[in-house]
Amino acid sequence: MGARIELGRDGEHWELLVDGVAYSSFHPDRPWSGYVWDALAATVLFVPSDEPRVLLLGCGGGTVLQLIRRLRPEARLTAVELDPRVLKFARRRFGLEDWGAEVVEGDGVEYLARTRRRFDLVIDDMYAPGPKGLVRPVSTEEEHLRRVAGRLSPGGVAVTNATSDDDPPGLELAVREAHHAVFAHRLVVEPRLGDNLVFASSRRRMDGKAVRRPHGVDDPADLDGLEGLRLRKA
Repeated sequence: MGARIELGRDGEHWELLVDGVAYSSFHPDRPWSGYVWDALAATVLFVPSDEPRVLLLGCGGGTVLQLIRRLRPEARLTAVELDPRVLKFARRRFGLEDWGAEVVEGDGVEYLARTRRRFDLVIDDMYAPGPKGLVRPVSTEEEHLRRVAGRLSPGGVAVTNATSDDDPPGLELAVREAHHAVFAHRLVVEPRLGDNLVFASSRRRMDGKAVRRPHGVDDPADLDGLEGLRLRKA
């Protein structure tokens, strides 16, 4: 892999940059950033299980794992990351080992194809740098989403991080159409900052109030982080 991977730092705040694009963010005291990682992590609140089984495809530095652990301490986390260099930085600077996740080094698409495990929540945050911008490592969004659906427990939730700035071109529309084709119930979680939209879908109805008024989340920092999210039907 020829992508340039580096760390950016501003005081205690770190960013993991891949070809200049922020793939992860970490601050030991202020984990909520206002960006897409907040919205991805918040989708765990759509899962009613006390011990949700979560699969994160595209671990990066582990920002989403950190936030999920704050929202649902009993979650059982599995994360897949293709690039061993990313995992090296994640362990060195982002506290990856602190979040109690099973971390698999490998291709997320291949992992999804071979695993027989079921998950209550599958978060797809797989991107790779390309010569003209970001690249999604899937054949088609609908075909890939159907594979995700096949690994969900009954009533499980599938989540896709989609860009809204046409990088890659047409991705938002492709992801939206895939979620409409595969699932009956769909929500969009929009972070306060940035150009990303998070599509969350299920075969059962999801309760948006779970994010707006989360049960069992008491830390003011977590509540403030969730407050900045916007929810709407997809």
